[in-house]
Amino acid sequence: MGPGRALLLGVLLGVLGGAASGPHSLRYFYVVVSEPSPGVPEFMIVGYVDGNLIMRYDSDTGRAVPRADWMAANLDQQYWDRQTQIGRSDQQIDRMNLEIVRGYYNQSGRARTRQRMYGCDLLEDGSTGGVYQSAYDGRDYIALDLDTMTFTAADVAAQNTKRKWEKDGTEAERQKHYLENTCIEWLKKYVSYGQAVLERKEPPSVRVSGTEAHGTLTLRCRAYGFYPRPITVSWLKDGEVRDQDTEWGGVAPNSDGTYYTSASIEARPEDRDKYRCRVDHASLREPLLVASEPEPNPFIIPLAVAAAVLGVVAGIAGFAIWKYRSGKKEKGYGMAPSADGGSGSSGSSAPVLTA
Repeated sequence: MGPGRALLLGVLLGVLGGAASGPHSLRYFYVVVSEPSPGVPEFMIVGYVDGNLIMRYDSDTGRAVPRADWMAANLDQQYWDRQTQIGRSDQQIDRMNLEIVRGYYNQSGRARTRQRMYGCDLLEDGSTGGVYQSAYDGRDYIALDLDTMTFTAADVAAQNTKRKWEKDGTEAERQKHYLENTCIEWLKKYVSYGQAVLERKEPPSVRVSGTEAHGTLTLRCRAYGFYPRPITVSWLKDGEVRDQDTEWGGVAPNSDGTYYTSASIEARPEDRDKYRCRVDHASLREPLLVASEPEPNPFIIPLAVAAAVLGVVAGIAGFAIWKYRSGKKEKGYGMAPSADGGSGSSGSSAPVLTA
């Protein structure tokens, strides 16, 4: 993935949120820009199940394609052709919506961006949830409140869209029906296709370290390489949970489909041995308790190690070239069916909404 496309996706996910809580989730993310450039298409859609990329559409290729082997193996070409049609329709709609919203703000000139996200969740107790929200230039714009069946506008400009969508009282009902029925049906299908991947359990590797500065010890607990996404990382002092003093990092994806996260806490250096990091995950029979590892002093190198290093340097000095190959392709982000796009025969896209 090019740097421009990675930046766009980063903005999209940062504004609208990543994978949702719950055992299974389906999310579609959209972005349209007023000034495309090399590596940054005018329009793109990405779809995820449980945070795993499943499909992609963008205006550069003009095609919807599977981005998971289990999607390609279980859905025929007719399905992907239909998603391509939906993607092309959404591209036109989102381009128009971007111009409409820009007009609401009375803006012209520099590049503008509109993002949207919708999806549904299937929870452990069998209950379901759904979400639809959009952003403009990286800031909240409008969202559907399923509890009140109304749209929440983030500012005065978004009130224009709110009034339009609530005028006849049907848009919220259409979205609710899609999110609580059609979306859930397709989520169940996708989960059945990718069950071996989606319901696997990979335990986290956990490392705790500490750095001292100005008389304060900062302890960091890092958990990485785990799947599925939900995880609980807590700091304990003398066995007591210290959530009020803990600062958490977000749960972020690795390129191999697993996740990583971190949690840090400040302590007195003399209390280091009183702290433990507790990690709870579906892959573990019981929570892990991990103590901190002393940081090595970078200014002290044992003579034996130094001698060994010098020997290695001398041994490899005769080589002219050393090539490194990673052996892994960087995983790109892909695209999916439409959020404001038409609800086609596949049933996997949400109803059309014009700003």
